[in-house]
Amino acid sequence: MPEDIKRIALNSDTNQFDLNIFFSTEGEGEDAQFKFKDYVQMWLDLMRGQHMPTTVDELKLGEKPAMPFSDVRLLSVLGHTLWFLPNVAACFAMRNLLAERQNTFFHDYNVNVCAGSGAGIGLAALPPVQKSMRDPLESKSITLSCGKLTTGVTVKPWTGVFMLSNVKSAETYFQTAFRVQSPWTVKDDDGNM
Repeated sequence: MPEDIKRIALNSDTNQFDLNIFFSTEGEGEDAQFKFKDYVQMWLDLMRGQHMPTTVDELKLGEKPAMPFSDVRLLSVLGHTLWFLPNVAACFAMRNLLAERQNTFFHDYNVNVCAGSGAGIGLAALPPVQKSMRDPLESKSITLSCGKLTTGVTVKPWTGVFMLSNVKSAETYFQTAFRVQSPWTVKDDDGNM
């Protein structure tokens, strides 16, 4: 991550970047906003390959690292992703930010907030996510969660997980990361795989 983005959440005592500080929020639900909204916006721009200071550095070096929503090799397979955030408010803040005018790229994605009591308990959170994917090959979705659907459930169209939270246990990390490891097959018009 470029220095101009990560400096806002760099713990000088440990020299470590803190995701929970970076994605910290104010307000709840419809009113939730990131405390460091401008920096989170820079991060979204970075994921799209649009962060200007990084672009200038890449031109100087003659190389461009693969960013999830700018590299065609990644973009073509990241139609459905899970973004694991620190808490419910961060999920709503991300949804609110993705819906803003400057993020028109993400307006093609169905954004699911799978967090809080409104998302349902246990498996009740799954049907809205699946419904938003319609035909998974013809749609795109981003599921925002801080824990729901990260254990004991399979959402086969998910092809990427963004860990945007400090996780307290290896188990949470691995349970969440392996949500995208489920085999997914597609049948053609004749029913063949």
